[in-house]
Amino acid sequence: VEQVMSLVGAVKLRPLKGEKLEECLQLTKTSDKPIEDIYCLIKPIVGEETASYLRNKNANNLLFINIESTPAMDRLVSLVSVVGVDGVFIGPHDLSVQLGVPCQWNHPRFHDAVLKIIRTTKSCGRSIGCHYSFDNAVEYQKKWVEAGADIVIHSADLKLFVNALKNDLVQIKSSLTKPNSTDQEGGGTEFAI
Repeated sequence: VEQVMSLVGAVKLRPLKGEKLEECLQLTKTSDKPIEDIYCLIKPIVGEETASYLRNKNANNLLFINIESTPAMDRLVSLVSVVGVDGVFIGPHDLSVQLGVPCQWNHPRFHDAVLKIIRTTKSCGRSIGCHYSFDNAVEYQKKWVEAGADIVIHSADLKLFVNALKNDLVQIKSSLTKPNSTDQEGGGTEFAI
């Protein structure tokens, strides 16, 4: 919770520092107000003008925390309840390792954990997504959206490029045939890709 509070300070309350920041962060830890009210929450400490300035300056800043361990899962409600947290991203690789099923994307323990994180996060009124591009990605992303995920992060530009290039090279190689006839030196036509 302390680390999340520090992130709230860096993302939502910048450029506050020192005692004022600490005082504001203590309110984010204990308040039951909705996330939109962080600036109303700190108004008694920093004043209306500064609260308004901070709201405008940080208006485009979102704070998503990564949940990728069993201790984070156990403390999920307290982590996402910190005022200023907008949502959660699930770190699938690290989570699978923490669950004792490294990179076993089809393992029930992995899927149960992802569904638990999605449901818990949504019950706290926060957004949730999983940056997943492994086995059965489309199927799992659809399943997670049906369970409540409202963010889909599918693959990455470099991964898409590499996969497309691999597929193209396989097609090129399979479409090329070496002639059966030989030239004067006794060898066929060679090619490299």
